[in-house]
Amino acid sequence: MLSNDPVVHNEEQGRRWLKTAAANGNSAAQYMLGKMYLQEGQKELAMTYFSMAAEQGSSYAQFFLDRRDQLHHPSAMLAVTRLFRSLSQMFQDNAQKQVSPGIHIDRKRRHELLKKREALGIRGPIQDESYGYSQSM
Repeated sequence: MLSNDPVVHNEEQGRRWLKTAAANGNSAAQYMLGKMYLQEGQKELAMTYFSMAAEQGSSYAQFFLDRRDQLHHPSAMLAVTRLFRSLSQMFQDNAQKQVSPGIHIDRKRRHELLKKREALGIRGPIQDESYGYSQSM
C-alpha cells in the first residue's frame, strides 16, 4: 500500500533479493551487484557479476569489463555526483514558484501603460483575460 510513511532501507535484504534475481538470470540484478561490489572494492567479485550480465547482452556491464584494468575506487566520483544531486535538490526546493499564470511586465512598462490609460480616460483595473493578467490602479 502507498502511504506517507518514510521508506525503510534494508541494504542486507536488498542485496539478498538482488542475489536471488541474479541467480535466476536477471542481467539488471547482475549488473547492480557488480556495481555494488566494485564500490566496496571487491573487484574480482564485481567482474564475475559483470561477466554474467555481459553474457546476456548488457552493454553497461561490458563497458566495465572492457576497462577492468583502468578502474579505480569510485568513491570520489560518487561523492561529486551526490554533491551535484544535492545542490540540484536545493535549487529546486528554493526556486520561487510562479504566483500567478499569465504575462508579467516590469514596473516601468506598467507605469507607461497606466499613463496611457489615464490619458484615454480609462479607469479601473487592467485586465486582459486572454493572458490571465490583471492589475488594479
